Amino acid sequence: MKYLIYISGVIGLALLYLLTSASANTTLFSHHYSSLLILTGALALGLCVLVGYQLWQLRIKLKNKVFGAKLMLRLTLFFSLIAILPGLLVYAVSVQFLGKSIESWFDIRVEQALEGGLNLGRNSLEEGLK
Repeated sequence: MKYLIYISGVIGLALLYLLTSASANTTLFSHHYSSLLILTGALALGLCVLVGYQLWQLRIKLKNKVFGAKLMLRLTLFFSLIAILPGLLVYAVSVQFLGKSIESWFDIRVEQALEGGLNLGRNSLEEGLK
């Protein structure tokens, strides 16, 4: 089981490196990005299955009243909270920041500039058709 976790970590790091290098190289990006994304998703799904299996084993240990199972459950809950809450906080702040920054792109000045460009394009097309 330990080797599976180590192998998954190494493969995950390799795929993460390939994804970042593919986003910098446009030709590699266009040809292999979808396959890299699928492989990364498959790895994430495999790790979720592994975590589910571990939780299932913990449930069996709790059912059989194995010594230390309750402590393991508490530690699992604490580590989950420590991992999930900061991630949710960063996600919420990022979504709010992106939402506010995108809204600021389309203020009155940008809308007027787009309208002026559209009018200029229409006028040049009309002049070209005459």
